[in-house]
Amino acid sequence: QGKGTFVNVDSLNINVKFNPVMEFTDMIRNSGYRPSVQLVGIQFVPKSKSIESILQLSEDDKLVMCEKIFFADDNLCAYCIDYFPLAAIGGEEAFDNFSYYKNSVFTYIYSHSGHKIIWDKVKIKTVIGKDIPNLSSHVSDKNIKNKPFLLLEGVNYDDHDTPLLYAKEYIDTDFIQFSMIRQRNINYSK
Repeated sequence: QGKGTFVNVDSLNINVKFNPVMEFTDMIRNSGYRPSVQLVGIQFVPKSKSIESILQLSEDDKLVMCEKIFFADDNLCAYCIDYFPLAAIGGEEAFDNFSYYKNSVFTYIYSHSGHKIIWDKVKIKTVIGKDIPNLSSHVSDKNIKNKPFLLLEGVNYDDHDTPLLYAKEYIDTDFIQFSMIRQRNINYSK
């Protein structure tokens, strides 16, 4: 009692955190680089059973796939593939206008449907560039095929816990390095 609140000085020096999650352009900027983004594709794709189940899609739902590349000082630092139902952006007209939209998929969904994505559940893996679907067709760098990437594979939910977006985010940790403060749960009574 009476001791107040203490700030962990080390936590103030973390530029990119796992939680809370920030936009890629902010991660890139916080890592000391100039961010830019390129929309490399948006299209309707067939629904797989797994994505249909993950996003709880109905038979009538059309599935949209959006691919973006994020750059740090003109170097590829992240490649993102997002899947979401057409209904999340309101329909065909919003789909047709998507290619003119330079901001995040999250704000596009919000601006067209009012759904705010507020949390996600993510699996973390590592992959090699040659194992990333479509990446080599978007990037001319031949060294990318042997480069390791961090893969964040996640489902994004709105404030009603409805899954709205399934994402695969491939991150070059030479440019974006995540940090976090972890608490230890050690049984010292053994």
